[in-house]
Amino acid sequence: MVSGERLISERAICVLMLTLSIGMSSFNSTRASSSVTGTLQNYNGASQRWRDIAENVYLGSYQTSFSYSHANVRVTYEEGGSSFIGTFDATGLKPNFAYQLKLEGKPTDDPISDQHLRDAGRTYSDGGLSVGYVVFDYVVTDRNGNAHKQFHLDSSYHVLWKVSQRFPLTGDSSPVSYVVQGSPSDATGAYANPVGPTDVQIYAEWQSDRPTPGNVQLPPGTYDVKFIITEESFHSPQGDPTGGYWSTVMGCDVSFLCGPATVIPEAPYGTSMILLGMFLAFAGFKWLHLHVMGTHSFHFDIIESPLKYGSRQIERSLMQKL
Repeated sequence: MVSGERLISERAICVLMLTLSIGMSSFNSTRASSSVTGTLQNYNGASQRWRDIAENVYLGSYQTSFSYSHANVRVTYEEGGSSFIGTFDATGLKPNFAYQLKLEGKPTDDPISDQHLRDAGRTYSDGGLSVGYVVFDYVVTDRNGNAHKQFHLDSSYHVLWKVSQRFPLTGDSSPVSYVVQGSPSDATGAYANPVGPTDVQIYAEWQSDRPTPGNVQLPPGTYDVKFIITEESFHSPQGDPTGGYWSTVMGCDVSFLCGPATVIPEAPYGTSMILLGMFLAFAGFKWLHLHVMGTHSFHFDIIESPLKYGSRQIERSLMQKL
C-alpha cells in the first residue's frame, strides 16, 4: 500500500512535468508560426512607367494624379526560417502592371547581409555607394491595381521579359499568362478607352552567374535589409516618357533570421531534447523512490521508450496519473 506522503510526492512530480510539457509545446508552436508585417512606403521613384504590360498607355489625367502614397502595400514574413518567406498583398498599385520583388542591402548598417545579397544577386551604385540586392520574384496586378503573392526566396533573377520580346532560355522561369482588360469605368481611372482582353506571357530571366532558380540559399544569419518593389519597364526605349526605367517605387525595412536553427520544430528534433530531459528527471525520481522510499507500485510507463512519444502523448499519460 502506498503512503499518503508518497502519493503527494508522485502527484507533485506529475504536475511539474505536465506543466513543462505543455509550456514547451506552446513555445514550439509560437516560434514556428511567428511572423511580422511591414507596410511599404512611397519612395517617389523617378522615371516611372505609364504603360501596362500590354503597352496600353494610361490616361494623361491618371498619370498626373496617381501616387504610390495612396497604395496599400504590405509584406508579411516569417521572423525565422530557411529563407525569406512570406506573403505580398497590395491594393492601389498601377493596373495590369508588373513589379519586381527584391531584397536590398544596407551596406552601412549591415554590411554582412549586404554582402550576402550581392553574392546571391547583383549590385548597383547609389551616390557612389555600392549596394547589394536580389530580385527573387515578381507580381502582376489585376485591372484594379491589386495583387497577392506567396513567396519563398530561392531564386535570383535579372529582369522580367514578355515572351513576345524574348523567348525564355534554360534557367529562366516558366512563362505565365496574364489577361489584360480595362475600361474607362474602372475605379482606377487609368484608361480612356476599353482595352483587351489581351493575353500577355511574362517570365523572369535567370541571373546566369548565380545558382539556378530554386537553388539559391541565403547563408544563415540575421538580416537587417529592405524589401522593395521596382517597376518592370521591359527594356522600353530610353527617351520614351511613358516607358519607364526600372523605377524603385516602394519599400520598407525587414529583419529576419535565416537558417534551419531559427525555427524550433516539433518532435523529433527540438522536442526530443525536452523529452530526454524529462526522461532523466523521471528516472531520477523513480530511483529515489526505489532506493530511498522503498519499492512501490507507481510506474511511469513512458520511461521505457520516451523518444517515441510526442509531447501531446506525454501530456495525456501524465494526466492519467493524476
